[in-house]
Amino acid sequence: MSFFTELKRRNVFRVAILYLVAGWLILQVADVGVSLLGLPTAVGRFIFLLLAIVFPLVLIFSWADRKYKPAFSEFRPVSVAPDQGYCVTLHVLIRRAAGRQFVSGRSLRVKLAPLP
Repeated sequence: MSFFTELKRRNVFRVAILYLVAGWLILQVADVGVSLLGLPTAVGRFIFLLLAIVFPLVLIFSWADRKYKPAFSEFRPVSVAPDQGYCVTLHVLIRRAAGRQFVSGRSLRVKLAPLP
């Protein structure tokens, strides 16, 4: 699979276009706001530089979002009896904590009491 096909599959181009349109709109509003409020022109330059610096980060996160989304598709709705809701919630919280610890590289030590 080619690089551009992979970017298209992960919707990176769509996110880039959306970001550029939203950035243009933000710059237009900032231009009007700066002139109406009498702020220095450095405010507009700062907003432009902030948008330009954040743009690559947005592209990286949009690429990573599609990369890791299939991992979250394994979760399916579960029918739970009213008296078991606490156990299922505890189970989900433990799995989330374990996932965060796995990603961060820190060890996870959880002691659980046996359920009745």
